[in-house]
Amino acid sequence: MNLAIENYLEKHKETTAAVAISVFNNKQDIYLGYHGYKDLENRVINDENTVFEWGSISKLFIWVSVFQLWEEGKIDLNEDIRTYLPPNFLKKANKNEKITMLNLMHHDAGWQDLIVDNFVRDFKDVKDLNRVLQKLEPEQVYPVGKYKSYSNWGSALAAYIVEEISGQKYSEYVMDNIFKPLHMNHTALLPDLSDNTWVQEKRKEIKGYTSENKLIINDYAYIPLYPVGMVTGTMEDLEKFGKNLVKYNGEQNLFENDETLNKLFTPTSSYGDSGYPRNANGFWFIELGV
Repeated sequence: MNLAIENYLEKHKETTAAVAISVFNNKQDIYLGYHGYKDLENRVINDENTVFEWGSISKLFIWVSVFQLWEEGKIDLNEDIRTYLPPNFLKKANKNEKITMLNLMHHDAGWQDLIVDNFVRDFKDVKDLNRVLQKLEPEQVYPVGKYKSYSNWGSALAAYIVEEISGQKYSEYVMDNIFKPLHMNHTALLPDLSDNTWVQEKRKEIKGYTSENKLIINDYAYIPLYPVGMVTGTMEDLEKFGKNLVKYNGEQNLFENDETLNKLFTPTSSYGDSGYPRNANGFWFIELGV
């Protein structure tokens, strides 16, 4: 394993500024390595204090949050999501079609998702989740459940439902129910990372680069739909989350019962009628090497 990773890094060193790699199973650590520089120009090494933007890994915190509420009996994954939303929240959706949380998890609610306004440069353009969702609501162009169409908006809508059910802002819910229980002390979630000042400052130390290692001058963008892609933190904290998902050494602190974790990873969508798993409550199945 170590040799394969080292060989791969050597092969791609000309197009890699920095990378952190962690490989583990539910019983042991297999590989952990930090390579490259978080600031190439000043040769600032990438290490355990480097923060990375986690991108769409952020969505996993939405689905874990939903399942925590499911475990508490506060949400039915097969219920129409309008049950949990303010009246007439969905302006463009077909009123005659039921949309469930599973549809949001499977990305098959039928929305035509666009990248417009996913990233903004001015913090004044960042509003609360309710207002952003209503401003950016896409057209529902497909029948519910028929096509898979990756939807940032639909995922953010699921995060807003977490807000509505829990009575907390989504960022506060995740902090209280995921970050703190897992001791993820070096992870932030809000668009300006203000929920963790250590991360906020560490983000200023890293530089962004193109695939040719050319410096990107303006490398920070705010994500108004922040639950879908704004999480920023260290590899160590990402490890803590991942290890809880696989019950590393038999431990997990995300749910009250292990049965809930098993339910989370039970396939809920397949490729056509093949029975081959495609999605489990928001977590995608990807065969190794494919």
